[in-house]
Order: sequence, then structure tokens, then C-alpha cells
Amino acid sequence: MSKLSLTIIAVSVALLLLVGIVVVQKNSSVPTYPPQRSADRISENTLSATTQQSVADNIGSAWRWDKVGVSGNTADAAADQSSRPFTPKSVYDALQAVKLDDNGDVVLDHDALLSLDEALERIYNRLDQASATELQELIKSALPGKAGEQTAELVDDYRQFLRAKEEFSQMYENTANAHGEPTLQSLTSDQQLYSELQALREVYLGSETTKQLFQVSDANAEYMFESLKLGVDPSLSSEQIAARQQELQDRLKDQTQTQTQTPVQ
Repeated sequence: MSKLSLTIIAVSVALLLLVGIVVVQKNSSVPTYPPQRSADRISENTLSATTQQSVADNIGSAWRWDKVGVSGNTADAAADQSSRPFTPKSVYDALQAVKLDDNGDVVLDHDALLSLDEALERIYNRLDQASATELQELIKSALPGKAGEQTAELVDDYRQFLRAKEEFSQMYENTANAHGEPTLQSLTSDQQLYSELQALREVYLGSETTKQLFQVSDANAEYMFESLKLGVDPSLSSEQIAARQQELQDRLKDQTQTQTQTPVQ
């Protein structure tokens, strides 16, 4: 697979992700982190959340600036003296939209995935073990209780996944062979590569966490691959292509609007 093909796939997936953000219903039932699962690495921490008069519905409303020793207005200035690639305010800005359920548990959905990317995409390869630990401690300090424990662990798992994903991408880019215009064979090969990436996610995030975080992304990727394959399949008539395209659109809508509730253990 050529670098051009990888680029086309990346751009297409990015565009479809934007579509996914629009079609996901805000009132869909969504799972919480960590979900019920048998072999995932996420520890089950049962620390009680700080009692408040009203239950926080996202990280932004639960964030305690007094616990990190700075206010929102002075957070960046205070942290600029450090060599860390993050500040309390940059972490807050990235994670504030992550939702919490009525029990104070982190909610896994597409918005949580976008927040993880916002927090880590530009800095994950600049975090050594010491600064990664410091990032976790910052999150746990600003979010007392289980929300902080869950968020810190999720962030670090995602950091490790991004590092592995970079190595994965470099390996395939360095060994890829150019194959020109997309064909059924090349698209099938690209789809298999995406399946390997999905498996890599599960290694670092666990199967249930991966399923819920990437439900919209995976649905969009499947739609993209199958739509592209329709366009290069010479055995299909225009009527068959149109009918199949409608089926794909209907399935995408169902997959991006429906999420199952996973209880926290």
C-alpha cells in the first residue's frame, strides 16, 4: 500500500469523523469507563467522589482548580516555568467536555475520544515516564475521587496506544508498495490494515473500551471502505450500486446513533 493510499484513507476517515460528530444523537445512551470486561488492564478503583450539592455532568464542572494550586486564569502562567509539554489549563481545556454519569463515572463515547486526541495528539511523543506520571497526578488532583482515577488511567492508556500506533504506521509506510489507483484488491488490503489497527487498540485500551470509544470512527471507516469498493467493482450495475449505497448509509446512521449502556464494576 502506497503512502498516497494511506494519505487518502486518513483524509477520508477524518472527513467522515466530522460527519459522525453531527449524526450522533446527544441523548443516546452511552457506556461509562471502565466498562464491564473480563481481561482489560484497567484497575477497578472504588474511591468515593467528593460530595457536592449538585452532581457534575462533565469534567469541566468537576475540575477543582484549588486542588492544583492555581486558578483557571493563572494556570498557564504558573506552568510556563516548567519544561512539561502540558499545563493544568491545557489539560482542562482538552478534557473538560468529557461527560460524567449520575454516579460520577467517566462516560465513554465519541466526544471522549475527541478529547483524548485533543489532550495527547501533539504531546504524546514528548512525554517520558516521569512527565506521564506527573500528568496522571495532575488529573487525579484536579478530579478527586473515581472520576480522576478513571480519567488518569484512560489518558495514560491512550498515550501508550498513540506511541504504538506511530510505530505501526511507520512500519507499514516503510514497507508499502505503490499500487496506483484503488482496486478491489488494494482496498481490501487497506481494510485489513485497519483491522490490525483495531486489534492494536484493544491491546492498550481493552476490548470494551475500544469498542465504545471508537464506535463512531469504526462505523465511518467501514462506510468509507465499502463505498470505495462499490466504485471500483465492475460487476455491479448503477442500480445495484445505488441500492447498496443506500443500505450503507442506513447502516451508518444506525451505528452512529445507537450505543449500549455498559455498567461500571
